[in-house]
Amino acid sequence: MSPSRRIRTSAAPSLALVLVLMLALPARGLAQSSPFYDDAVRSAGLYAEDLERSPALQGMGRLTLVGEDPHHRLTMWDFARNPTGVGTADSVSTLDVRPGAVGGSDVADVSGSASAVRQSFAATGAGMGFEGWRRAGRVTYGAIGNLGGLRTDQPYDDNVEHRLNYSGPWVQPVISAAMPYVHSGHTRYSLSLYAGQESVDARYLKIVDNAAGQWINLNSELVNPPNIFLPENYSVRELGGGAAVSQEFGSWLTAAIGYNGIGAEIQGDSPDKRNLSQTHELRPYNIGQATLVGRIGRNFEWAADGKAWKASSEADWNFTISAGQGTAPLNGRGKYETRDEEGSTMHTRVLYHIGRFDVGADVGTNYKKVTVTPPAIYDQTSFNYFLATVYYRPGADSLLLPDSVSHAITQINTLSAGGGIGMRLGGKGGRVGVEYHYVRQAYNTEALGPGPRQVAWDVRTGLEYRLAEAMTGRIGYQYQRNDEDTYTYGNDQLGQLATFGVGLGPQHASWVFDLSYGIQWLSLVDWNPLEPHGSRQMLTSQVHWAF
Repeated sequence: MSPSRRIRTSAAPSLALVLVLMLALPARGLAQSSPFYDDAVRSAGLYAEDLERSPALQGMGRLTLVGEDPHHRLTMWDFARNPTGVGTADSVSTLDVRPGAVGGSDVADVSGSASAVRQSFAATGAGMGFEGWRRAGRVTYGAIGNLGGLRTDQPYDDNVEHRLNYSGPWVQPVISAAMPYVHSGHTRYSLSLYAGQESVDARYLKIVDNAAGQWINLNSELVNPPNIFLPENYSVRELGGGAAVSQEFGSWLTAAIGYNGIGAEIQGDSPDKRNLSQTHELRPYNIGQATLVGRIGRNFEWAADGKAWKASSEADWNFTISAGQGTAPLNGRGKYETRDEEGSTMHTRVLYHIGRFDVGADVGTNYKKVTVTPPAIYDQTSFNYFLATVYYRPGADSLLLPDSVSHAITQINTLSAGGGIGMRLGGKGGRVGVEYHYVRQAYNTEALGPGPRQVAWDVRTGLEYRLAEAMTGRIGYQYQRNDEDTYTYGNDQLGQLATFGVGLGPQHASWVFDLSYGIQWLSLVDWNPLEPHGSRQMLTSQVHWAF
């Protein structure tokens, strides 16, 4: 379970979008995915935790502790995404293709109307994940990646909506093999590359108003951005690589360490007929990882993974606007801000087999701190100096100026925990399970102090049963409570998720097909039709070939 934003959405100006993009980019290589795109999917409530490789478990109510799936085991690769484990994750070569689609919408009744509604959020997206590994003796090579896109719509004010289009394709080639000159075969190494290209395209459109209500997901007339000084569109190019080494000491312990270096070039751009605003930042990440997996006896499995990263970067800005024919343009360029980031994650999980029963538990933490420092006050090339003096330039007195860059420290601490029990069924075979998950996420800023503090929990259950020799049916349910801010009133959200799935795998066939569908209903605990309420839908699938 991951925290998600409240249903009650509100508009944010261009400067807020810049800050979100600056703070949202996680260390590359930690999640092997697209940062802006994934952050938007999580914020929209369309994220299935770490089950993007396991549609079968998504169809079982999103069981993560006692569900059984080949891509969700306590191994180096499946648990920690440590590339030294791709060679031992399976005994044959494999290829997986994972198409999927997501969508969601929130509405509220219009006061005084019997049928009209006002739409406060909308999202649609699609993705195509892929993963292929050629296991040739002591050497394994292949790649994992994703092609994804998402569109979100939110009101900017009473008459205008803010539309964001995300795309985030990425690919990670990996080669892993037994360490040369070490004849035991228990020491492995991996070399990996990472390449990603993301874009965030922003537009402002008039809200469509008709007899049925007010709608933000319909095409309408474009309007000018409210802030011409800061970019509305962003592109991110990511390139890097890493190396890792693992040592198998026995079935009781396999240990690995690794390093990844990733460079993210972030380019902001808002070209217009009369003006141009740009920002540019090269953000290098240094990421370390340590992983331990093992088992005690035949029945107890355990795994632990930790990551830490740092990144320091400096952003520049450029702005120009035409003042009319024969008149010098208003322009400027220079230093925008300095940004320092540090963070760490820790994740542990255990699984105990007792006859037909499985007992699982996990604990995780996440820490992230971002410090933004503006240029010195005497720096005449800085964005702040430009804003302070632009009023005195001829013809610029009517410009609407954004806030200046100020010193800011943002810290996020997250604690997650969960436990569950599952049972394997007799007869035709199958399993049933129930789990409890808890998440607490605390924000702290230098300017405002503690808050918001988010607390979320859920209870989920799932059933898998073999319907025929080649068909397996799945069903699940999740009840969730999510208080967006325990310091304030009116943020407690209720979510109910129903999931369905099917698996097809003919006997002696080299392929298996899994399909799952989930629909979630969201509302505030103190439900009121005048408050936003809505739904989320997620369709995931996977075709797995072994050869």
